[in-house]
Amino acid sequence: MTVKDVLQSLCDDAKVDTEKIGTSLYYWSFPSKEFIQLKSSSENLEKSANEKQKRISSKDKEVSQLSVGKEDTEERATYIEEIKRLEERLEKSRQQLKAVSACDPEFLEQLTTEKTVCKEAANRWTENLFTIKSYITNRFNIEEGTINKQFGIPSDLDYVE
Repeated sequence: MTVKDVLQSLCDDAKVDTEKIGTSLYYWSFPSKEFIQLKSSSENLEKSANEKQKRISSKDKEVSQLSVGKEDTEERATYIEEIKRLEERLEKSRQQLKAVSACDPEFLEQLTTEKTVCKEAANRWTENLFTIKSYITNRFNIEEGTINKQFGIPSDLDYVE
């Protein structure tokens, strides 16, 4: 049993080859097989390393080409300062707009519309609740107070005005 386990692990590691011929299993291993595998792996790694090195050198060239004309000069520093100043001004303007937007007529109109929609929805749900309570009361002959208590419905529930 131990021999079988060892052979199976060697087959899994591709150090031993196996072939079923008829009803027999034949196992073999050539001494040069591992050398060939290592040599192939080494060649693949060298190719990959060369490709990566070429890619790095092309990216270095690209960086050097893109950095032409982008040296730190006084003019560039002036432009960067102006951009920072304009960004700060833009942020202040956004904050002022945010503060004033509460008084915007369109915003107020939108709030009024949303309020109306919410009020209608609340009244619709209240009507649905009253309908269900009426159905339960008529169908199962249960008092309304008992229904309110069981489902946590407040006794002063009414339509939104």
